[in-house]
Amino acid sequence: MAQGSIAKYVAKNGTVRYRVRIDAGIDPITGRRKRPLRSFKTRREAEAAMARWLDEVERGTAVDHRKMSVGEYLAHWLEADVRPNVRPSTYSGYERLIRVQLTPRIGAVPLQRLNALHINLAF
Repeated sequence: MAQGSIAKYVAKNGTVRYRVRIDAGIDPITGRRKRPLRSFKTRREAEAAMARWLDEVERGTAVDHRKMSVGEYLAHWLEADVRPNVRPSTYSGYERLIRVQLTPRIGAVPLQRLNALHINLAF
């Protein structure tokens, strides 16, 4: 079972923040532990985020969005969020739209760098 922790700290600007760190398993490529970290303004936000994050790890749907391209994210989204929740015909339409329209145009863009200009140029 995945575990996490919340730690209170004072940021450089003097504000109190809450840091959430979880144990996300072992990286299959490097063999090192994955222990991602996120910060939040309130303890309540940190607790809610940690609960969601741990649930994603348990279900196997947690991903590191910082290193992901738009195409990789869309493929993950289709399988993890769309396929189990929509009819096959709806899934097929989404998959075709992503495969034909989005992935060729903006699939290689890093997810963290995606902006409105990329989307405007894609259509």
